[in-house]
Amino acid sequence: MSSERPFWHGRTEPEFVGTWRERFGGSRTLTPTAYLDQEAAYPYVLAAAWLFCPETIEHRGGVFLAEAGTETADRWIAYFGGDVRRAESMVNTTSLFDVFTNVGVDSYGEENLRQLAYAIGECWQGLLPRRHPRHDIVVTVTDEQDGAYGPTVTFAQAPDGPASR
Repeated sequence: MSSERPFWHGRTEPEFVGTWRERFGGSRTLTPTAYLDQEAAYPYVLAAAWLFCPETIEHRGGVFLAEAGTETADRWIAYFGGDVRRAESMVNTTSLFDVFTNVGVDSYGEENLRQLAYAIGECWQGLLPRRHPRHDIVVTVTDEQDGAYGPTVTFAQAPDGPASR
């Protein structure tokens, strides 16, 4: 298993974008962003905003994904004996396999899912310090090498941050 701060490097274009481009003459102006200019794509892109820029809340000294709720945060804080940082890491974990339970992600290639995790992580890394400037938040992307449970993205305060005191 590898785990690191997200930086989306070594980008490769999804194969389906290349196939689509070739269908329309192969112009390099037909980029992944241009691919989104389809009627069917619009609602999915709008919904994806919640994944890339999730709502967050401050609760009991920690920062949590709002959709998880304070009750979930409280349960994990209690489970970890008051360790808010460990609770943050657990509550804020987003497994892409869980996000895409109704999608055959294997048909799109595991590398695309990994790249998506890094893209999400890099977005979170940019927005969380702006929303919560008093917290030293670390975003982590983890990828199971055997593909058992796919890439995950999470965040928690740094080990020497206020939540660990």
